[in-house]
Amino acid sequence: MARWKPHESRATVTAMPSAMLFADGENLVARYQALLKSGREPFTDGNNCRVHHQPDVFVWRDDFWVEHGNVRRATYYTSCIGDDNIRAEVQENIRRFNLRQRDSWTALTAYVVRRSKNTGRSKGVDIKLTTDFLTHAFNRNMDTAFLMSGDGDFVPMVEEAKRYGVRVIVYAFTSGLSRDLKLASDYFYSLDDVFFNMPPQK
Repeated sequence: MARWKPHESRATVTAMPSAMLFADGENLVARYQALLKSGREPFTDGNNCRVHHQPDVFVWRDDFWVEHGNVRRATYYTSCIGDDNIRAEVQENIRRFNLRQRDSWTALTAYVVRRSKNTGRSKGVDIKLTTDFLTHAFNRNMDTAFLMSGDGDFVPMVEEAKRYGVRVIVYAFTSGLSRDLKLASDYFYSLDDVFFNMPPQK
């Protein structure tokens, strides 16, 4: 199976002993859907679409992987509309997916909160992600944090974690990407050509 390598960074990343991944599902889905609406086509391998998408709830590539760092825990934070049964069903669906690493797989842990029909986001997602991120940074549970989000609201969180000595690597779609978040990260990788086919040459 061919491996993709993120194409945009500011430096070469060296191997890291211990890492955790935090995926802001609400941001990922919103930015993925924006690119989808603009005409980008989901990534396919032959005739197989490798992107799994539940509108307004979840998006993931089934062979998504990070090359640098030993990710011990990968958590996907998102929200959905519905009762506790629907929320539990979303959690179970997310847990079917994995984060691929060089020699292993790490199952996704799902954190799902309910949201009202009139909102596209839930404050509970950002609050939980931020709390987990900073708790692990403060307790020295990770040397490296992979943040999958382009939301500028996470800039203070990233800067605080860096003060604890954590290296922060951001993966995000370029649609709606916060320039401040990109600059606050130690390294940045675009997800555009990971989740979408390369646009045709003009």
